[in-house]
Amino acid sequence: MDTKKEILENIKKKFRIERFEGETASNYHFRLLYSFLGRVALANLWSISDDRVGNGITTTVLKGILRKVIEGYQALFDSVNLKQLFENKDELIDNIIKDYLATGFIYKDVDGFLKPVSRQYASQENIVFIRGAEIKYAPRLSGLGSYARKKDFQNDLSLIQMFRLQEYTFEQLYEYYEKQKFVKKDDLVAPEFLQIKQSTKYTNKCWKQDEFMDDGRLNLIRVGIKSENKEYYLLKVFGDNLSFVYHLDTNLMRNKGYYNLRLALRNARGHIPTIKYKKHGKSMVEIKSILELPSSESAFIRIYSWPKIKSISDSTIDYNCRLMNTEIFKVCRELFKTMGYSFKTGV
Repeated sequence: MDTKKEILENIKKKFRIERFEGETASNYHFRLLYSFLGRVALANLWSISDDRVGNGITTTVLKGILRKVIEGYQALFDSVNLKQLFENKDELIDNIIKDYLATGFIYKDVDGFLKPVSRQYASQENIVFIRGAEIKYAPRLSGLGSYARKKDFQNDLSLIQMFRLQEYTFEQLYEYYEKQKFVKKDDLVAPEFLQIKQSTKYTNKCWKQDEFMDDGRLNLIRVGIKSENKEYYLLKVFGDNLSFVYHLDTNLMRNKGYYNLRLALRNARGHIPTIKYKKHGKSMVEIKSILELPSSESAFIRIYSWPKIKSISDSTIDYNCRLMNTEIFKVCRELFKTMGYSFKTGV
């Protein structure tokens, strides 16, 4: 067996990553190397520096290590398509590190060093989700996320707690805010209204001035010039333009923090948040888009999935369209349904 095949075969066997029905060789090899890059990143968190106490590694050094690994694979593989897919190394590496940070697999200490977290387990439907496992242990992988099928793990946290997922339904969220104390306020300058009725892929098109739904239900508005200084309010509108507002915590609304609330407002109007997916044989599911998902739910799906290759010919990777192991998807689907999401297949 030549070196290339031996490397791919070892990754496949160690982490139980199988090729799904109809998958191209380039796509499969990309998934294998993508998952392996994640393991390289985690292994280097145990690095010991001579000039500091304890383990950890700077983001710059870790990126340099991953860049060299990718360059090594590019030199080894003769597939032009596969080489092209790894051309944009920095974007790929940035996404891997970002997803690990967003899901708590790694954290950044006060000195800015990336460090490993303590080992934790969360069981859901006979699947054990593992975070912070020792590198010598080889779990199953779906994307960058590790898991096992064993039932003899001690459960540390619920899956919702481990990944800070939504603990309430959209109906409960809406009802909570609707019961808050609203006050009359007429001095909001040039407010922007969150577009609730239609779904949109672009954040900057979610907000428009002078366009709100006058249907007796809550609207979300924001005021301010700079994005980091914007203030967020819930708006109740009654007849004769009589309006009342409830001031929301600005810190909770930043960085797409309002996405949960937006979905709750849509749900209250009959637009149930829907995740579209497509099956690829028995072992793989394609999640069509995670653009509109709140940050924690989006991060959970990203860490346990692979980005989809959008086009082999021009080596583009779609980080918002994901491929997930079927057994992980089944857990994800049932968990998200408890939050109020619906799932639609065949698209």
